[in-house]
Amino acid sequence: MTEDCSYTMEIQTKKGDFYWSYITQFFSVLSGIIVLPYMLTKLNESEIGLNYIMLTITGFVTLLDFGFAPQLGRNITYIFSGSQSLKTTGIEEVKGEINYTLLKSAILAAKYVYNRLSYIVFILLITLGFVYVYFITLRFTSVQNVEIIWLIFSFSIAVNIKISYYSSLLNGKGLIAEARKALFYSKLTYTSVVFILLFFNFKLFSIIIGNFLAILIYWYFSHKYFFTNEFNKLIEKLYVEKKEVIEVINTIKYNAIKLGAVYFGGFVVSRFSLLIISLFLPLNIVGSYGLMVQLSGLIATVSLTLFTVYQTRLSNLLVLNKNEELKNEFALTIFMFFLLFFIGALLFVFSSNFLLTLIKSKISLPSILILSVYLIVVFLESNFTIFTSFITLNNEIPYVKSTLISGLIILILLFFSLKFTNLDLIGVVLIPGFIQLLYNYWKWPLFVLKELKINYFQLLQLGMKQAVLILKLRK
Repeated sequence: MTEDCSYTMEIQTKKGDFYWSYITQFFSVLSGIIVLPYMLTKLNESEIGLNYIMLTITGFVTLLDFGFAPQLGRNITYIFSGSQSLKTTGIEEVKGEINYTLLKSAILAAKYVYNRLSYIVFILLITLGFVYVYFITLRFTSVQNVEIIWLIFSFSIAVNIKISYYSSLLNGKGLIAEARKALFYSKLTYTSVVFILLFFNFKLFSIIIGNFLAILIYWYFSHKYFFTNEFNKLIEKLYVEKKEVIEVINTIKYNAIKLGAVYFGGFVVSRFSLLIISLFLPLNIVGSYGLMVQLSGLIATVSLTLFTVYQTRLSNLLVLNKNEELKNEFALTIFMFFLLFFIGALLFVFSSNFLLTLIKSKISLPSILILSVYLIVVFLESNFTIFTSFITLNNEIPYVKSTLISGLIILILLFFSLKFTNLDLIGVVLIPGFIQLLYNYWKWPLFVLKELKINYFQLLQLGMKQAVLILKLRK
């Protein structure tokens, strides 16, 4: 799609999209290989525990947009696919031209929302956040310079929130490779800065300074790739009234709130337990659990890469009613997820503790039993995420209530387990998986499979055929 073309085109997944996506994921793994061992030997147990708490809080505050970012990305795709207006549910009929006035309204809506949200997040972190950190660090005594560290961390999170809509713009427009390039340069900055500062013994300052500089790098490249000179010429003279911006916000907000509730439920299942256990267990146990969450999350992220790359393409196929292509390409993403997760999980279980011993880490992973159970839960949660994301492509979110109810039950049971039993981490791992398995983990994949008129095994077979076909075509 050229910048000066008013007419829409089918969004294609290009070779560069795949290369840069996997290069970025590979570098994420490499970054972990470089930074993580060094961090585990340079930081003490309390510092490692606090670092994982900050990572969890980073994930949590991104939920405060109540699902606005992914919903924005989908609507950006609808606009570039030819939709002339945005709907609260469903998809507007394609007219064949890009409505640049509507596009500018969506961009201004994003800026409006995230500027205000960044201020709110910063105020919350330097007030309530300080109280929480005061409590878990034993009155600021277990970690040196924790007050300054938290202040810098809070500011960097606020900046990250302010610019978080760039990912939606790039992916929504189909600039997958460009989005991954920006992320790659960001991760390269983070890895380099953290490694150098850890070498000079800057402790936790290394992590937060590296993270802040990485955010600035991501901001620079994302803006450069989306707001090109040609694109700016198309939209800069367009006049958009404030009421049009508010209308876009209200339209996106309708499903964004539902999606935000779903993401919160997912966060409770996968990450919120780390914040809860920090109130009941010492920071060294929090660090051990956090390390397991981080490495398992990395396996899930790599496994889901192809689906992430294809999301914009799948949305575009849905708008254009190309159902057979939609089914084939979705099947391919499922097969690759299944294959990559299985390989990653096996490597993780049988080599992780050996590698930690080899690098003389100051912290170890939980037992093999806990690790294995947690990986099963992560697999089921990732599978649930793929299928519910596929449902959301149609601008429909029917799974809100069940996700919220499950999340609430999990929170209550986690609290009671830590407060009144000796289950410790095995309870923390089992409870979310068991509750989700009662309904969400099977209900919504089955919902999609019925729509596609196929079972899971057949979907995997179809995905494998697509993968083999691609390999043959590239020979």
